[in-house]
Amino acid sequence: MSFEDEFVAKAKEYLKEDIDANIMNEVNWEIAKYFNNLNKEIGEVKNDSFSSYGSKHRSYMTIDNREVLFETVTDDGNYHIQVTQSTDDTTNELDVIYVQEGKMYSQQEEKEFNMDIVRNHLKNTFGDILGL
Repeated sequence: MSFEDEFVAKAKEYLKEDIDANIMNEVNWEIAKYFNNLNKEIGEVKNDSFSSYGSKHRSYMTIDNREVLFETVTDDGNYHIQVTQSTDDTTNELDVIYVQEGKMYSQQEEKEFNMDIVRNHLKNTFGDILGL
């Protein structure tokens, strides 16, 4: 075992690693990477209604007056990702992705989280205007 491996292991033990937060952060980074890859593939566009960004705590995409947002929420040590869809005048909760027994779950889909859940939320938000 290298010094770094031992150091990390001992630090996690001493500092009381927050396993649920780490599980959620892994999923957050996966979602952020996905949004950033989509943004890169879309590239520069003339329609200035488009905006997209992915980060550890907040990933979103906006086209015209619609937005889908994946945002980290912490309530009394409970972690979840709230998924909302917004238009000019309304905001609707689409899903809550939460940690349970060491895994992330989608409340809406009632199953373990995977990237198809993100794809479904994008399709449900933008599918009709993009012809998907």
